[in-house]
Amino acid sequence: METAPRNPWPARLAVVGAVLLLLGAFLVNSQGDSIDQAYDPRKVAIMETTGSSGEVGTLAVGCYYAVTIEGANNVEVNLTKIEGSARVDASLENKICASDWIPMATDGAAFIITDGWTVEEGADYALDTTCQADKTCTNDSVYLVHTNPYQYAVFQSPAFLFGIASCCSGLLLLPLAGVVLWLSRMGKKATSVVMMNPDGTMSQAKEITPEMMAAFARGENPLQPKVDAPFADTGLAEQTPAEAEAFVDGKQSVMSGNLLTTEQVYALMR
Repeated sequence: METAPRNPWPARLAVVGAVLLLLGAFLVNSQGDSIDQAYDPRKVAIMETTGSSGEVGTLAVGCYYAVTIEGANNVEVNLTKIEGSARVDASLENKICASDWIPMATDGAAFIITDGWTVEEGADYALDTTCQADKTCTNDSVYLVHTNPYQYAVFQSPAFLFGIASCCSGLLLLPLAGVVLWLSRMGKKATSVVMMNPDGTMSQAKEITPEMMAAFARGENPLQPKVDAPFADTGLAEQTPAEAEAFVDGKQSVMSGNLLTTEQVYALMR
């Protein structure tokens, strides 16, 4: 009986998972320009103001965010519709609308969404910013972003999509390799056999070979080293019959389940 070969699939899955994870990380990091063109408010802003100032632009229907750089947001922001050449009396309700777009940049800049509006009518609007009380906002910039066109813009890049898919596949395969390894180890059966030698010592075999099986069938103990004639592998040449009977009697061990007879071992191996 030969030892079952080692399951190669855990190592294969682990290698493939690691390669996919590294490949995906490389592809995602190489798409920095695509990420900035979709999520950096400094590049996608429709209107921009700095300090206490205002700007007018045409807005379409949709969700809009006023974004500032973290630590430079000491401003009050209002978005007001323009009718003719003048602002209407009331500005739009400041309420951050639901959107999957979030501001980010590959250069590590941190942004804050300070205000939000839902524009329900396409028209000209004025973005006005004023400094907060007792605060200086001379260099604080506000970026007005129409979030609707950019929510899923980055997913239009095939390389980015393939990178995300590779990362996800790698993250799934690595734990799967661990599960397969655990299952393969749980499924292994013990192949060690312990037998009593004629001199009273114990011999253990961790691997059962066909030659050993043939020896068991002949009633021999292949775990005991052979001794040349005239001792004839018995180990009893210099022992009295009483001593021989004393140390080869393993009935108690067999009855207690701690020792197998040659016939039991052979039957078990079959």
